[in-house]
Amino acid sequence: MHYIRSGKKEGRSGKGTSELVGTTKYGGVDYSAIYNYQYYVGKYSDIKRAYGEDDVAALRHFVNTGMNEGRQGSEEFNVTTYKNR
Repeated sequence: MHYIRSGKKEGRSGKGTSELVGTTKYGGVDYSAIYNYQYYVGKYSDIKRAYGEDDVAALRHFVNTGMNEGRQGSEEFNVTTYKNR
């Protein structure tokens, strides 16, 4: 029902994957260079509890709050280290 009501309009695909990949685009910006959904919810259990399988909400948290808190969005990119350099 989500796809029928919202997903198609949001540009979500209903085919081609059997696992949750995770959205990396938010507010017109692609955060894939610094954010990985599986990593983020795996590293921070509070995020997993708060947002469950809602990949868009988890990314929104990372962009609006997580980076400012110094949370790491991917194994390859450390926000705090980058900011300090």
